[in-house]
Amino acid sequence: MTKNNNTILVVDDTPASLKLLTDILKAEGYDVRAAICGELALNAATNNPPKLILLDIRMPGMDGYEVCRRLKAQPETRDIPVIFVSAASEMGEKIQGFELGAVDYVTKPYERRELLARVKTHLELGDLRNNLESQVKKRTAALVESELKLKSTLLDSVSALASIVEMRDPYTAGHQRRVADIAVAIAKEMQLSDSQIECIHLASVVHDIGKIKVPAEILSKPGKLTTFEFGIIKEHSQGGYDILKTIDFPWPIAQIVFQHHERMAPAIHRHLAMIKFYLRRGF
Repeated sequence: MTKNNNTILVVDDTPASLKLLTDILKAEGYDVRAAICGELALNAATNNPPKLILLDIRMPGMDGYEVCRRLKAQPETRDIPVIFVSAASEMGEKIQGFELGAVDYVTKPYERRELLARVKTHLELGDLRNNLESQVKKRTAALVESELKLKSTLLDSVSALASIVEMRDPYTAGHQRRVADIAVAIAKEMQLSDSQIECIHLASVVHDIGKIKVPAEILSKPGKLTTFEFGIIKEHSQGGYDILKTIDFPWPIAQIVFQHHERMAPAIHRHLAMIKFYLRRGF
């Protein structure tokens, strides 16, 4: 019976040291795999990643530092904790091991209880990290789903408000939807961000929401409007702003609705006319 199904890969070029480490860990109930050289260790870790690697440094061919470096460079093995178990005891050698990504360093000859304590600690830390990552992924997925539902509900609510306006103003039925379609097409052509396009779409759908405050007889009047009636119609931008300003949209929807009948300044018109003039002449 393995201990919590924790598999440990032990790497050492000395058969006696490899057997000693393997026996100590197996006696504690761990599932142990052994590798006598760096190349075999890399293959074993890549094909079937263990929970922890105990790695010697001074090995012929590929030494422990290079094994660790390659492990940390591969997506499938970079998160496996590595403990160097080596006779190399110089401070510089230990620092190099930590700089390569090792989580711990045990110097030979080691004390059995200390080695087991470090192994247990890093296995538990690994489990905690994996559990935390799993929880974060689940919470993130839940938040994304919740945000999508909220956006869908928000759009449905806004569309319902827009429908009320169109029911009261049959002459402009479909106008808000058509404005939204055109505005979104322009926004995409301008390569605006997804968030900006969502904002433009939502604002377009409700840009005439202020007409709710305009008397139905004025909205549906077949003849020419009087100056007074036209003045009331012109107030619908302010009315829309007043309706929407207290709603906590993620975008400045109320401000857009308030400004949707603003004229461009004369200077901007002159600037656009100049651009068209030069374009016609091939500049």
